[in-house]
Amino acid sequence: MEGFEVTPYFERRVMNNAEQAHLIPYVAETVRVPDETLIQSDGKIRHWRYVPELRYHIRVTTTADGALLNAHQDSKYTRKKGRPV
Repeated sequence: MEGFEVTPYFERRVMNNAEQAHLIPYVAETVRVPDETLIQSDGKIRHWRYVPELRYHIRVTTTADGALLNAHQDSKYTRKKGRPV
């Protein structure tokens, strides 16, 4: 992930996971231009973005200093925003 620090958890759970690897092309844009952002009480930051090609939102979580921590499909958020899943 060029331009981003990657935690070992992100590398293991997203980059090296066949079920999650399809999200990688959308991670940087989700962090740079999110539809919504939420700072958690522990300092981690959640970024959401709708990906039309996938037809759902993805959520990317970063550490307080911006390192990529996790990324996954967020169907619950997609339904909350009134989009069919």
